[in-house]
Amino acid sequence: MTNEVSNRNHSSALKFSFKVEKLPHVNFFVQDVNLPGLNIDPKLLGNPFTTIPVPGEKIRFNALDVTFVVDENYQNWYEIFRWMEGIGFPETRKQYNVVRDNIDKDFPTISKKGNKTQQSELDKEKAAASNNILKYKWLGNIHSEATITLRTSHNNPNIEITFEDCWPTSLSDISFSSTLTEDIPLTARVSLLYTKYTVKAV
Repeated sequence: MTNEVSNRNHSSALKFSFKVEKLPHVNFFVQDVNLPGLNIDPKLLGNPFTTIPVPGEKIRFNALDVTFVVDENYQNWYEIFRWMEGIGFPETRKQYNVVRDNIDKDFPTISKKGNKTQQSELDKEKAAASNNILKYKWLGNIHSEATITLRTSHNNPNIEITFEDCWPTSLSDISFSSTLTEDIPLTARVSLLYTKYTVKAV
């Protein structure tokens, strides 16, 4: 038996790709994503002398946080906004139905300014998204799947981490400023909760 290390290449923070099935416009502009940590809360057993921690029975997963550049039409920001609006339905229950039944509502700039090529791509994305209804039929399209693909030093897919039943719990502020001296892209951050994640070799 040998303890020799077979692969001495280090991992890289740059070698990854990320996607959320429900957020095609966000996926392209992702800058940062975390691999969430996890915790097991201990149970405490008492005796006359001390309290002894023993393994608990439930795993708690930390949130999945994604930072992305906001595109010029704000379409990726609007994808998340519409998703959260549907979950919370602040004005009418029909807003929930829009997300549940995957009834697409494009941001106005797409219909006014979008060319035929852009609209064709959107139509393909709508058709692909509609197929997910069967996969998540118990909650319609309220949940979505997310995947982080980690790559080797040669940029080959190596490990795939899949997050099940994701939904957005917060969307960060976007700050505008007329005092900036250079044109800096706007970024936003979305936090997703999920049921669990699984890890497998590709």
